[in-house]
Amino acid sequence: MLNAQELTRQTIPESDAVCPVCGEDSTFLLPDPFNPGQFRGRMPRECACKREARKERERSASRFRARYVVDEIRDRWQMNESEFQRQTFDAWRYEDNPAMNDIYDFCYQYAWNFQCHENRGLMLIGWQNGTGKSHLLNSIANHVSLKLLIPAISVEVPVMMERLRPFRTRKDEPKDYDYFEDLKRVSLLVLNDIAACKSTEWAMERLFILLTARQGKATCVSMNENPFDWAGADLSRNRIRSRLEQLCDWRSIPKEAIDYRSHLRGQRKAKGGTE
Repeated sequence: MLNAQELTRQTIPESDAVCPVCGEDSTFLLPDPFNPGQFRGRMPRECACKREARKERERSASRFRARYVVDEIRDRWQMNESEFQRQTFDAWRYEDNPAMNDIYDFCYQYAWNFQCHENRGLMLIGWQNGTGKSHLLNSIANHVSLKLLIPAISVEVPVMMERLRPFRTRKDEPKDYDYFEDLKRVSLLVLNDIAACKSTEWAMERLFILLTARQGKATCVSMNENPFDWAGADLSRNRIRSRLEQLCDWRSIPKEAIDYRSHLRGQRKAKGGTE
């Protein structure tokens, strides 16, 4: 039986024992369990460059799996359509609505630092229509899902309720597909125009169950009313308002914010003569 010196000298050339790329030892001595101090041979091991190559393959496979999951969810919730993909931070006309600049900056920072606060959402409250609340929240969803590869869903609340009703499924989905589980489990959920949802007993119950299930997950919401005015004395709405207060950081849209949607429509009319 060879000891370590003899084994290195007689069986493994120095050029084979050291990686020519990183210079790290690419083998290790295999001890003989029956003869202490002696060795059965040399075994290959990962040197620094091979280790990094393996980790990169694992990262690539992980990104591929994440991309597949993200694309599947985006397709299921119509987030791969061109109109939705157009709503990004880069498409925001920063100079057209200066009163919204602070809200834009807040949402931009939220999206870029999403991984630091994945359990906290935000809520944009504004009494004006067309100020860009949905655009900014959809920009967050696009950034988180397309750039960070974190599953996200963005949906208009009335559309969501229609989707959750019994027997309302897409033709290419199984009839028993549980869209509600998607909404409860996804890492980021954006609910646009929550106040536009009809206050039926069933709808309020679904909304309360959803928000309760999403404790500890990021939920972003837009609303065209003051949450306290919207809730009023209604017990169901007040329970929902309380959950939103727990889940989200609230930001009010400045009163000076213009109707951005009508502004852009006016620009298109001025250029083309039609809407």
